[in-house]
Amino acid sequence: MPRSSPDPPSPFEKCHQLQHGTVSPGLYPHETMYRYKDGPPVFAQRQAYDTVWSPPAQNPHKLFAVYVRLKLGLSATDYEDHYIKVFELCRAQEVKGVIGTGITVDMSFHGGGVDEVAYCAVFNPSVGKQVAADSIVERYSPWDPAERRKKCQPYRPVENWSLSAMTKDQWSEEIHAREEQNGFRVRFPGRFQIEELGRGKTLYVVDDLMDGSINIFRSRANGASRVRTIDMHPLSRTVGYQKQHFEHHGEEVAALAAGSERGIAQSCDIVSVAIYPENSQICTPDAPYLAFRRILQDVEEHGLERRCVVNISTEGGTGPADLDFARAIDRHAARGIIVVHCAGNDGEQISQQAPLWPMMSPNCVVVGGMDIDGSYIAESNWAEGDNIVTVVAPAADLEVEWNGYFRRAYGTSFATPLVAAVILCLQDGILEHAEVLARFKEHHTRHATNGIISPILCVA
Repeated sequence: MPRSSPDPPSPFEKCHQLQHGTVSPGLYPHETMYRYKDGPPVFAQRQAYDTVWSPPAQNPHKLFAVYVRLKLGLSATDYEDHYIKVFELCRAQEVKGVIGTGITVDMSFHGGGVDEVAYCAVFNPSVGKQVAADSIVERYSPWDPAERRKKCQPYRPVENWSLSAMTKDQWSEEIHAREEQNGFRVRFPGRFQIEELGRGKTLYVVDDLMDGSINIFRSRANGASRVRTIDMHPLSRTVGYQKQHFEHHGEEVAALAAGSERGIAQSCDIVSVAIYPENSQICTPDAPYLAFRRILQDVEEHGLERRCVVNISTEGGTGPADLDFARAIDRHAARGIIVVHCAGNDGEQISQQAPLWPMMSPNCVVVGGMDIDGSYIAESNWAEGDNIVTVVAPAADLEVEWNGYFRRAYGTSFATPLVAAVILCLQDGILEHAEVLARFKEHHTRHATNGIISPILCVA
């Protein structure tokens, strides 16, 4: 009998396996093909991606970017055959001078069981038509480069002044009064989808024990809760216990940062790190530090370096545990674990002469509070410049959705999750701690005004 020929080797046989996912589009000259888990392999060049957004004269092959989502429930072989087909189609174009096209980003959702297989890519029209016609493709959505270059889409209405103020290059009592009468609005870039922000990243909320069954903390894709729990006081919990009103603080913080209706990072995973015992408004002085140590273990166990932010809306202190906490933040900054801490509500200056820890750590992001007139709220702690208080964010009259109801929140506790969520969205699994904060300060803050000394949160 004739001997059957062996299957040809896969073009992805030597593909580099990433330890964490990334959203950096395409390969830089020093990079080789890579993939995360069994997701779509990234083999397109960054130069091809950049060409898409260049003037038409610099894009002679009419390259375009596209989002491709594949059907669910297929075999691993089906998905792999599709990736190989795309690879071969793109490589065949090289003889025509079309160089570097292909898959740029793995957009699959890998958390808690894959419920979306997708990627972004750069194609020329010929390859694009063939990929769109593949029976495995469920959604094929090209992006319009002309629309991408627009500064803004029309204003989008929002329910509360805080989101509106976050997207303006100035804010005052007059602006607040005008928008309160006509409706608060925000400006988003073209093709902006707030519903996708935070996907594949994790927000740790160090606070009360959260109820993960609340609708705003559920995944849009499958209805599953996005909340995991690390309980520092498991023995204090009573089955069937009804929370006191003050025990919803953590849920309100998480709603501002990551609620699926009015939050910012609406698709992120959430870890409730419970440092308060049942029926208590106080925790031990070492609780935040011990919680951070437990978070470090969780980050390692789940591979979340450079893809997580720790929100801490509690008071600082001057004790040994507070100093140790600051040192731990500094030691682990290289792992890309960013701690965002409220400045506190004592209305006092934080300084070298009157320090509060861990806020004195240069690697801790400290958040002060802004009132509706664009000045400090009276209770906000403050500091000279941004060397201690990193940024000031809306902290008064914040409308928080919680379990079908709306509450009014006030204080630096609630300014902090707004900043934490924005920083979480900047992480990509690659950028270092300092790089993320540099981008945040450069692109998402504005100059201090109205008596505020530190930079002000501004994502416009």
